[in-house]
Amino acid sequence: MKRGFTLLEVIIATAVVGMIGVSIYGAVDRAFQLKEEVALYSERYRQAYVALDRMTRELSSAFVSKHVELSEPRVETVFLGEDDEVRFTAFSNTVLRAGARQGDQETIFYHLDRDPAGLEEKGKCLLRWSAPRLLEDADDQSKGRDRVVICGVERLHLAYHAQREDDWSDDWRTSDSAREAKDFGVEQEDMRKRLPDRVRIEITLIMPDGELKLFRTATKLRLNKALNF
Repeated sequence: MKRGFTLLEVIIATAVVGMIGVSIYGAVDRAFQLKEEVALYSERYRQAYVALDRMTRELSSAFVSKHVELSEPRVETVFLGEDDEVRFTAFSNTVLRAGARQGDQETIFYHLDRDPAGLEEKGKCLLRWSAPRLLEDADDQSKGRDRVVICGVERLHLAYHAQREDDWSDDWRTSDSAREAKDFGVEQEDMRKRLPDRVRIEITLIMPDGELKLFRTATKLRLNKALNF
């Protein structure tokens, strides 16, 4: 005599299979969520390291000039650093096309501001203003343009090391010899004759979960003394 399944047995088997299915779906769904979270964190770390790498590379090639022709200087070279921004001239420009009227010198300004596109709601964006040449006035931002380096920045802190005094400070001002009389908003005796030998960079980012993460590095400046050209 053949015996089939009773209705109760079918209901129980269906319930067990359903519970197993729900458990598997929950595990798979959680695995995908973890994958997305890891991807977001990995991208955040990548952005931080790219930003720090670019800043260290460009700061390491900063310079100022004594100007051979002091009577008629055609360009301005400076290193003006605050605790949350820095403007400097550097040998960091890369010529990307043949025939471009550019060299390896450029004027750069790193600073924090709101997202120009208005998309970032948390924190600020680290902006890199640059002009692919030296300018008559390094403060003239109409000659270059801003680019977003990284957004979601809670804080940018820069510190500058004086080799002779073996001391760190939150500001540094060096002008070229031809601009010693220019008013930078500080007393002339506060102008330094050399560049810092090291710059420390700290960027605090807002992570995907809302927590703050500090990224820190430092770079040496190869050209501390003013150049004769």
